[in-house]
Amino acid sequence: MRATPVSLIPGRDGTLHRRIWRGAPLALLALVTLFELRILRLLDAPWVQLTAYAEQKVVLGQALMKAYQNRLLGTVIIDGLARSLGLTYQTAHGLVTGAIIAATNLVIYRLFVSLTRDWRTAMVSACTCIGLFVGLHDQRWLYVWDCIDAAVFALFAYGVFARRGVGFFAALFAVEILNREAALFIALWLVLDAVGVIRPGLKLCVRDRHKLASGVALMAFGALWTVLVREAFWTPPPDRLVPVWDVFEGEMGNQL
Repeated sequence: MRATPVSLIPGRDGTLHRRIWRGAPLALLALVTLFELRILRLLDAPWVQLTAYAEQKVVLGQALMKAYQNRLLGTVIIDGLARSLGLTYQTAHGLVTGAIIAATNLVIYRLFVSLTRDWRTAMVSACTCIGLFVGLHDQRWLYVWDCIDAAVFALFAYGVFARRGVGFFAALFAVEILNREAALFIALWLVLDAVGVIRPGLKLCVRDRHKLASGVALMAFGALWTVLVREAFWTPPPDRLVPVWDVFEGEMGNQL
């Protein structure tokens, strides 16, 4: 005869056991995230005041570079939190970026769970992503728009592997274009994914006209949005304060 499992809670066989194993990965992920945030704080300590200063200048319409002026999403959220709670911008920056990084790690873990159907594999993959995020950090700048980038493009990578539709990528584009002009990468993906190659001859063909048109439209809108926001909100500093290299990337930004 097979033994009948005995529940630790009367009347609910195995419920406590399942809850423990369901919560254990999240507890481990939270511990790893706290460790990650501590490392990032140590790496960014010499630069955190300058980072907060550069972000706050975006809200004031006096971005240190014209290429920064359209990066509004995170900076406006931080400024609003600081004003509503009576915090300094630097303190609010730490809270918001910490929350975004924690949420990003949770999203990455859940995405790997949905792709692998195994929490152990998902946890190893998520910890690998966290390690890469810390390891590739340049030990100088970690702006709020960089943190939002990590979350958006984690979802973007999931959308590519899961073959999500145009609506999914359009939603990501809508969020990212408020954060940074890197949203144009998402539009570019729609264009590239809509085009195929016919053999022999290696001729290009359009596989999905709707996706191609959507990608082109988003690229045009994103470029126009970036230029108009920068022109509308940026107040040029005195010429002697404008870095030489900003003249090269000032119109559209280093992504373009």
